[in-house]
This record gives sequence, structure tokens and C-alpha cells, in this order.
Amino acid sequence: AGRRAAVWKTREAVAAEGGLERAPTTSLPSEELRTLVAVWNARKLGAPLDDESVSSRKWRWLEDEINAELPDVLCLLELEGNIATVRQVRKWFRDRGYDTRIRVGQGSGALEEATSFANGVLVAVRKATSKIAHGFAVTDRGVCVRIWHRHCMRERSYVALHGTGNMDKQVRVAIETVGDTGGLVLGDLNLIACKCMRY
Repeated sequence: AGRRAAVWKTREAVAAEGGLERAPTTSLPSEELRTLVAVWNARKLGAPLDDESVSSRKWRWLEDEINAELPDVLCLLELEGNIATVRQVRKWFRDRGYDTRIRVGQGSGALEEATSFANGVLVAVRKATSKIAHGFAVTDRGVCVRIWHRHCMRERSYVALHGTGNMDKQVRVAIETVGDTGGLVLGDLNLIACKCMRY
């Protein structure tokens, strides 16, 4: 119902056609079995206020995207703010039918003050399709949420990461956390894995 069904073409096919694009496919699971997951590095996203700030415009854009796509799982990276901000963000998502788990940011190092709350990570889960079984912090700038999906009657782990200088450790811990139960490790790792991915 309005969800875009697309997969990335192979690197060779993209190179042969001269650029990146998406190709529709008919081999995706039926709508009833699909879980739509979205990730967004929101770049210094503050509290959802009713003003004309950059953060407020981002929240309005996010609301439009949520209404259009109805993601079952949504990960936001670079959320900025303290516990008071977390309360506002949780209410914003609750009003739109989502439950959340949030890891308050802990800054990013030498460029930010010791009291910085930058680089928070959030996982939101649509209550109509899924239920959070458990959520906990993992590694630096990471959160794991174990989610029970009603459509397939399975629990899966989702680890959302925002990359640090110790990305190898982050990814290793995230993969160990997901383990054999199934799930996804996703996020912005602040790494270009292959120079062919540079534009």
C-alpha cells in the first residue's frame, strides 16, 4: 500500500548503464511478510519544536515520510539533546503510533564540550505491526532493539550504529549482539568501504 519495492542493481549493471539507479523487482516477499526498515542520519536533529528552525523542518519532513511509507522500524542517527529532549522525541513518536528506544548522545570527542549530548541513536517501532521485546545500549553510539514482528511471528534484533573512530569494534560487537537469531546491523559507519563507492 504505497510502499516502494526496489532493490539495488549489481555494480556491473550500474557501471554498464553509466550511473546509480534503482530497478523494480517482483521477487520481494508479499506485502504481508515484508518488514520496511528506514535509516536516516539526521545530522544534529534537535527537539521537535513548533518553530522554523532547521530541526523543526527536519521533523516535518520526517512526518511526511512516515505517513507516506509507514516504516515498521525507523532508525535515526545524530539525535541531539538531553533527557528532556528524549521525552519530547518519545512523545512525538508515540503520537504517531511508534514506540522508541533512545540512546542519549555522548558527544564526539575533542571538538565538542564534555557536556555535549550529540550523536544520539533512536530506534522507533510501529506498534500496529511490531512490539519491542527489549532494548539496550551496545558499543559506542549503538543501540540494539529486539522486536517481535506480528506478521511473521518472529523476534529479530536490530542494531543501529553511528560510526566512531573504532568502527571495527562497533561492527564486531553489533554482529555478535545480533548472533544467530537473525536481524540487521545498520547505520552510518562513517566509512567508505570501497573507493568505487565514491562519486
